[in-house]
Amino acid sequence: MALLMKNIIFEDKFIIVLDKPYNLVTMGQRGEDSLYSRTLLYLNKKKEHRLFAVHRLDKTTSGVVLFAKDKSAYEKLLLAFKKHYIKKEYVAITDSKIDELFTGNWKKEGLPFLKFIKEDGKEWLNITYPIHGIKTKSHVDVENGVASDTSVRIDRTNDKYTQLIIRLKTGRFHQIRTHLSFLGHPLVGDTLYGGPPTSFDRLFLHAREITFTHPISKKKLHFASKLPAIFSKQMESNH
Repeated sequence: MALLMKNIIFEDKFIIVLDKPYNLVTMGQRGEDSLYSRTLLYLNKKKEHRLFAVHRLDKTTSGVVLFAKDKSAYEKLLLAFKKHYIKKEYVAITDSKIDELFTGNWKKEGLPFLKFIKEDGKEWLNITYPIHGIKTKSHVDVENGVASDTSVRIDRTNDKYTQLIIRLKTGRFHQIRTHLSFLGHPLVGDTLYGGPPTSFDRLFLHAREITFTHPISKKKLHFASKLPAIFSKQMESNH
């Protein structure tokens, strides 16, 4: 399939920012349909032939993805990711009982790897359980896992569901899904990690925003992907 113009959020000589549809891999096997293959086909038609994936989203996650069109830009963006200079924000839906985590009751149990932090004038729950990942699934492993940093806050809630805003400082495999599942609140539609099923047949995780410094111009950039309407439908549903 061809890359649709609506999927291009921004493009210049060095980078291209895309809005990845749900149920499409970022990079696939040779010959497999992917956001990368669609974008490269689009560039080839313009006589451009280089494309580098700076980061990836899971097949079942929609939203903002950053690619580089230049090797130098790619290397600088990779370094920015490694130093946590690139900020990513997600929206997710889980069960309403996650509200309990924000009462701070876990403090009584002395649970490690959880704390409240203030950022942008708001209170976030910071989760830093180490994660060990394999090819198809990750799990919390305090002894052998690698440092992982996820911050969450409640966006809106009702009797059944809670919509979260999530920020990542690290990018481990299935990090958001692993952390929330470990705490007993897997994402809606995340059957791999024990999440409740949904009649809308999708994982409710969307990469909404990315903020970074342009690798060449050094200009501060911020891009956003509109939250799919299906998120509101899920919040308002009874199943």
